[in-house]
Amino acid sequence: MLYARRIALSLLAIPLIAACSQADDEPERVSFENEGTVCLHLADDPQDYSEREIPSLSVTLPVCLSSSCSKEPQASCQANVEGTTITLTSSASYLDYSVTMRACTEDCGQLQATCAIPALEPGEYTVVHGEESFTLQVDGEQEPTVCHGEQYF
Repeated sequence: MLYARRIALSLLAIPLIAACSQADDEPERVSFENEGTVCLHLADDPQDYSEREIPSLSVTLPVCLSSSCSKEPQASCQANVEGTTITLTSSASYLDYSVTMRACTEDCGQLQATCAIPALEPGEYTVVHGEESFTLQVDGEQEPTVCHGEQYF
Protein backbone atom coordinates (compact mmCIF):
# COMPACT_ATOMS: atom_id res chain seq x y z
CA MET A 1 0.00 0.00 0.00
CA LEU A 2 2.83 2.40 0.91
CA TYR A 3 4.56 1.52 -2.36
CA ALA A 4 1.38 2.35 -4.32
CA ARG A 5 1.14 5.80 -2.66
CA ARG A 6 4.76 6.59 -3.55
CA ILE A 7 4.11 5.67 -7.17
CA ALA A 8 0.94 7.77 -7.23
CA LEU A 9 2.73 10.79 -5.73
CA SER A 10 5.62 10.34 -8.16
CA LEU A 11 3.23 10.24 -11.10
CA LEU A 12 1.51 13.41 -9.89
CA ALA A 13 4.85 15.21 -9.59
CA ILE A 14 6.02 14.42 -13.13
CA PRO A 15 3.72 16.98 -14.87
CA LEU A 16 4.77 19.67 -12.36
CA ILE A 17 8.45 18.98 -12.94
CA ALA A 18 7.92 19.00 -16.70
CA ALA A 19 6.00 22.29 -16.54
CA CYS A 20 8.77 23.95 -14.52
CA SER A 21 11.50 22.76 -16.85
CA GLN A 22 9.58 23.97 -19.91
CA ALA A 23 9.09 27.42 -18.35
CA ASP A 24 12.86 27.67 -17.78
CA ASP A 25 13.44 27.13 -21.52
CA GLU A 26 11.58 30.32 -22.45
CA PRO A 27 13.39 33.68 -22.49
CA GLU A 28 11.82 36.67 -20.80
CA ARG A 29 10.93 39.81 -22.82
CA VAL A 30 12.36 42.83 -20.94
CA SER A 31 10.77 46.16 -21.92
CA PHE A 32 11.39 49.83 -21.17
CA GLU A 33 9.09 52.80 -21.79
CA ASN A 34 10.41 56.36 -21.49
CA GLU A 35 13.38 55.34 -19.31
CA GLY A 36 17.08 56.00 -19.50
CA THR A 37 19.72 58.67 -19.91
CA VAL A 38 18.80 61.33 -22.46
CA CYS A 39 21.58 63.00 -24.45
CA LEU A 40 21.35 65.92 -26.83
CA HIS A 41 23.92 65.67 -29.63
CA LEU A 42 24.61 69.08 -31.17
CA ALA A 43 27.82 68.31 -33.07
CA ASP A 44 30.05 65.37 -33.87
CA ASP A 45 31.71 64.26 -30.65
CA PRO A 46 35.30 62.99 -31.01
CA GLN A 47 34.81 60.83 -27.88
CA ASP A 48 31.70 59.11 -29.28
CA TYR A 49 32.10 56.77 -32.22
CA SER A 50 28.38 56.22 -32.81
CA GLU A 51 27.05 57.23 -36.17
CA ARG A 52 24.05 59.50 -35.80
CA GLU A 53 22.40 62.50 -37.37
CA ILE A 54 23.27 65.89 -35.94
CA PRO A 55 21.37 67.30 -34.13
CA SER A 56 19.69 64.35 -32.43
CA LEU A 57 18.57 62.94 -29.13
CA SER A 58 19.56 59.55 -27.77
CA VAL A 59 18.16 57.48 -24.94
CA THR A 60 20.51 54.94 -23.35
CA LEU A 61 18.69 52.31 -21.34
CA PRO A 62 19.77 51.29 -17.82
CA VAL A 63 20.87 47.77 -18.80
CA CYS A 64 23.97 45.85 -19.84
CA LEU A 65 23.33 43.45 -22.71
CA SER A 66 25.22 40.17 -22.77
CA SER A 67 26.10 39.10 -26.32
CA SER A 68 25.25 35.50 -25.40
CA CYS A 69 22.03 36.05 -23.40
CA SER A 70 20.44 39.30 -24.60
CA LYS A 71 18.82 38.69 -27.98
CA GLU A 72 16.63 40.63 -30.40
CA PRO A 73 17.34 44.12 -28.98
CA GLN A 74 15.00 46.81 -30.27
CA ALA A 75 14.97 50.50 -29.41
CA SER A 76 13.19 53.50 -30.87
CA CYS A 77 12.34 57.07 -30.01
CA GLN A 78 10.37 60.01 -31.37
CA ALA A 79 10.96 63.67 -30.65
CA ASN A 80 8.72 66.62 -31.34
CA VAL A 81 10.02 70.18 -30.97
CA GLU A 82 7.48 72.97 -30.34
CA GLY A 83 9.06 76.27 -29.41
CA THR A 84 11.38 75.55 -26.49
CA THR A 85 9.70 72.26 -25.52
CA ILE A 86 10.99 68.93 -26.77
CA THR A 87 8.59 66.03 -26.21
CA LEU A 88 10.44 62.70 -26.33
CA THR A 89 9.00 59.20 -26.22
CA SER A 90 11.12 56.07 -26.22
CA SER A 91 10.69 52.33 -26.01
CA ALA A 92 13.08 49.40 -26.02
CA SER A 93 13.08 45.68 -25.39
CA TYR A 94 15.17 42.53 -25.66
CA LEU A 95 14.85 38.82 -24.95
CA ASP A 96 16.67 37.79 -21.78
CA TYR A 97 17.94 34.22 -22.02
CA SER A 98 19.72 34.35 -18.65
CA VAL A 99 16.45 33.17 -17.06
CA THR A 100 16.82 29.87 -18.94
CA MET A 101 19.81 28.86 -16.82
CA ARG A 102 22.10 29.48 -19.78
CA ALA A 103 25.68 30.51 -19.02
CA CYS A 104 26.08 34.15 -20.09
CA THR A 105 29.15 36.14 -21.10
CA GLU A 106 29.97 39.14 -18.93
CA ASP A 107 30.35 41.65 -21.77
CA CYS A 108 28.20 44.76 -21.50
CA GLY A 109 26.54 46.22 -24.58
CA GLN A 110 24.35 49.32 -24.71
CA LEU A 111 20.72 49.46 -25.70
CA GLN A 112 20.18 52.88 -27.21
CA ALA A 113 17.57 54.67 -29.31
CA THR A 114 18.45 57.72 -31.40
CA CYS A 115 16.09 60.14 -33.11
CA ALA A 116 16.82 63.15 -35.27
CA ILE A 117 15.55 66.60 -34.36
CA PRO A 118 15.54 69.88 -36.26
CA ALA A 119 18.31 72.42 -35.67
CA LEU A 120 17.83 74.21 -32.36
CA GLU A 121 18.32 77.91 -31.71
CA PRO A 122 20.50 78.80 -28.71
CA GLY A 123 18.58 78.89 -25.44
CA GLU A 124 17.08 76.74 -22.72
CA TYR A 125 14.84 73.85 -23.72
CA THR A 126 12.48 71.80 -21.58
CA VAL A 127 12.61 68.11 -22.43
CA VAL A 128 9.58 66.02 -21.50
CA HIS A 129 10.41 62.29 -21.47
CA GLY A 130 7.45 60.28 -20.22
CA GLU A 131 6.59 61.62 -16.76
CA GLU A 132 9.99 63.30 -16.27
CA SER A 133 10.89 66.78 -17.44
CA PHE A 134 14.20 68.61 -17.29
CA THR A 135 16.02 71.46 -19.01
CA LEU A 136 18.96 71.37 -21.39
CA GLN A 137 20.93 74.41 -22.50
CA VAL A 138 21.75 74.87 -26.19
CA ASP A 139 24.80 77.07 -26.67
CA GLY A 140 27.26 77.28 -29.55
CA GLU A 141 30.19 77.22 -27.11
CA GLN A 142 29.19 74.10 -25.20
CA GLU A 143 30.27 70.49 -25.43
CA PRO A 144 29.00 68.60 -28.49
CA THR A 145 26.92 66.27 -26.28
CA VAL A 146 24.87 67.23 -23.23
CA CYS A 147 23.21 64.51 -21.13
CA HIS A 148 20.62 64.27 -18.38
CA GLY A 149 20.39 61.28 -16.08
CA GLU A 150 22.73 58.66 -14.71
CA GLN A 151 25.53 57.62 -17.04
CA TYR A 152 25.57 53.82 -17.27
CA PHE A 153 28.65 53.35 -19.42
